[in-house]
Amino acid sequence: MTNEERELAGWQAEWSEIADVPAFERAIGARVARDRRRLLVAAAGEVGGAILGIAVIAWLLARTHGSAFILSVTIPLLVFLGAWLTRFFEMRRGLFRAPGESVAAFIELTRKRLAAEIEWMRFARRSTTILGIAVVFWAAWAFVKYFDEYTAEPWRAVVGFGGAVIILAGLAWWIPRKQARLTGELARFEEVVGRASLDVS
Repeated sequence: MTNEERELAGWQAEWSEIADVPAFERAIGARVARDRRRLLVAAAGEVGGAILGIAVIAWLLARTHGSAFILSVTIPLLVFLGAWLTRFFEMRRGLFRAPGESVAAFIELTRKRLAAEIEWMRFARRSTTILGIAVVFWAAWAFVKYFDEYTAEPWRAVVGFGGAVIILAGLAWWIPRKQARLTGELARFEEVVGRASLDVS
């Protein structure tokens, strides 16, 4: 069983135990608090990743004195990082804190958080597809431009191009599975809300 499957099974088991309104009220409050911590950790990870990416780009530019080849890679990456981070926080605006302490507010916030995560996965899928296409064209250009270097030291091509392929393939495998898991979570949540007769929509 994968980590995603174990997480979904645990989440489903947690909600399956809720059979009445008081139990749901306790569970939803705890869920909102846990989700907020997850959001903060995710936000810190995204910002930290962007800072690390910018630091690596700055190091590459300084090391190569701003060569055209490095600029052709780093400028699009900086634009991508900026768009990625902006979209991340834009989609989660107002979701870090509950607008109130009522059960109805907690239900609505949980719905919005799950919907935002599902939409984020869609955005990530589109973005990585565009990035993958861009990488293919860039890799072809780089291989032609540095053909002599790559044929003299093939390991450079294997590490560089192979690393990019592995990362993109990993994302292509993981993103749709994460999206499906979140969609299942939202459906299960709505089912429990309906069973507890607390749907305020």
